[in-house]
Amino acid sequence: FALGFSASGRLAWLEQRAGADARGVEWTVQLIDLINDRALPGKVLRAGGDVTAMCKAHAAEVSSLLADSDIQPVGDLALEQPAPGKDPTGVELRPGSKAGSIDVVLRAAAGEKKIGALTQAGGGAAPAVLGLLRSPFEPRVAVAVSQAQANARRGPTIHFFGGRLDKRWKPPAPPSSER
Repeated sequence: FALGFSASGRLAWLEQRAGADARGVEWTVQLIDLINDRALPGKVLRAGGDVTAMCKAHAAEVSSLLADSDIQPVGDLALEQPAPGKDPTGVELRPGSKAGSIDVVLRAAAGEKKIGALTQAGGGAAPAVLGLLRSPFEPRVAVAVSQAQANARRGPTIHFFGGRLDKRWKPPAPPSSER
């Protein structure tokens, strides 16, 4: 569940997982700095039931954590898919320059740019792009990538990679001429 953005390029989201003891639900408020793709200290919460029950039990803690990171709750954040005619036009996962690495590449009318990299999990399924979230404060997107974990019961790991839409695009290579 996407919670909100900050004007300084941070994103907060809420993850739900089965509790480690197979009872209850573990909720984690995750924070990331989309400028350098580094995780910030978040918070693990335990509550039974759905997201409404968790919010009722921990609203003050979650609100305080978001305020401490200058993150503004945004109620209508939803993953969208890149589409032709609206930047960014695509996101690709490509083999990276190092063995086992995968580059996250954002495409737009102005060209493309690498916005991050991740390591292929051994024996796991290939990572998949889930979509992107648009910041309401600046021309920036957060690209969500799902990656299977070794412990399938815990579910996939979600990585977010930040990309500015107004800077540092590498123009597309000119078509090569064949003779």
